[in-house]
Amino acid sequence: MAHHLDRPDRCGAGVLALLILPTQVEALTTAEASGVGSRVSGRLAMLTGVFNLLWTTVTILMIIRPGSTTGV
Repeated sequence: MAHHLDRPDRCGAGVLALLILPTQVEALTTAEASGVGSRVSGRLAMLTGVFNLLWTTVTILMIIRPGSTTGV
């Protein structure tokens, strides 16, 4: 049985689609309504950082290619 973390690119896409994009919409709606920053902006910053770390991991794994037998 494949584990969802076997494909870190899917984790990154999930974080983007399920967490970051809806939070961006909420942040824009809140900013337009109140005119000031809120707790949403902090959450958005945190989720964006997690997304960046996931994609950095994917990039490094694509370069290193652990378990590759080609020797390239």
